[in-house]
Amino acid sequence: MAVAIADLLSIFLGVELIHSGKLGQLVRTDAPYYSLFQLGLIYLDHLLNECLKFPTLKLPSPDSFDYSYT
Repeated sequence: MAVAIADLLSIFLGVELIHSGKLGQLVRTDAPYYSLFQLGLIYLDHLLNECLKFPTLKLPSPDSFDYSYT
């Protein structure tokens, strides 16, 4: 369970990196070399190395998920 949460956190950080506009500062943008997971790890490394504030991640509400199995 902890690994699944860590995977999701890394993916959310990758999405946050793209939305924040800092993608070009941290990685090459001339070709798509990185997955969302890798981008999240790069962003987490940047945040920890620079002692920056951790971004607020806006997670979807549980009501937004469809649990019907039809």
